Amino acid sequence: MKLLSLLALAAVAIVPVRPAAAQDGEPLTSERIERWISTLEDLTDWSEGREDVDAALVPGRPADGMQAIGDPFRTALKAIESLDEYDEVLSIIESNGYDDSAEWAETGNRIVMAYTSLRMAAEEPNVSQEIQKALDELEKSGLSDEQKESMREMLLASADAMQTYSNAPIQDQDALKPYLERLDGIFDSQ
Repeated sequence: MKLLSLLALAAVAIVPVRPAAAQDGEPLTSERIERWISTLEDLTDWSEGREDVDAALVPGRPADGMQAIGDPFRTALKAIESLDEYDEVLSIIESNGYDDSAEWAETGNRIVMAYTSLRMAAEEPNVSQEIQKALDELEKSGLSDEQKESMREMLLASADAMQTYSNAPIQDQDALKPYLERLDGIFDSQ
């Protein structure tokens, strides 16, 4: 997986989130993961050609000036709440067995956290080294002090986000392992 993809996924956690185990007492099971993926695929298919809706439903991409930070799926749903198509989105979520959109969003946040944690585990030494290298190069750059400070803050926020995501519960990570390749395909296509 590309480093930039990892950083993009990690960036959705810049605002610290509660550990996933505290968010939802139910474990991530195969059924929950399958249902969430199926719903995301249905929403992705439905949103084809609907750029305003598509932008909101993809975690980490801006929609009407909003960024999906810390709670990407709930933020995405909030971003399209005022659109005419919002009821269609809710209908798709409910047709996949969810009582409400909050349940789907919470499951998605846990899946993204576990996914990112697993992917970062393989890349962590490299990512940490890359961030340190970028910080070192930043100091040598010809940027103004203000620009350097802004870039430094952004890099350190990414490092903090990666730390947050690396703390996904082991149970969630274990449940997600059989789905990594499928999720790679979904997230890489976004």
